[in-house]
Amino acid sequence: MKGINRVVIAVKDIEKASKLFSALLGTRFYNAGIVDKFGVRAMVSWEAGIELVSPITSKGDVANFMKKNGEGIYAVVFNVDDADQTAERAKALGVRVKDTIEMSQSPVFNKFKELLLAQEDTHGAFILLGQIEMKQPT
Repeated sequence: MKGINRVVIAVKDIEKASKLFSALLGTRFYNAGIVDKFGVRAMVSWEAGIELVSPITSKGDVANFMKKNGEGIYAVVFNVDDADQTAERAKALGVRVKDTIEMSQSPVFNKFKELLLAQEDTHGAFILLGQIEMKQPT
């Protein structure tokens, strides 16, 4: 394991939140767009290790989280060397992989694969395990 890749924060107003965290931390957020699969809009600061997500529908995990808890830390993404190998380890430990996010072609990543673990199996924490390899700037 390589440590924490980023913290995911659920927010109501993603523009307002990105401006606040940009000014506060001296970083820039990049629009990651709409993630239809999860019903959210996302913005990421890879430098600061923060992802902001805002629900675009009243349904979905982020919307449900915010109804129950309000805004706040939603998930933590841990870097792993090999997502497939880590998925096998998780299964052997009785931790279910709820979903997988994978980008096969990206101008930003050589490899991007995240495993969403079942919260019921991780003591209520929403944990993602990510094999994330950024491309080097040219």
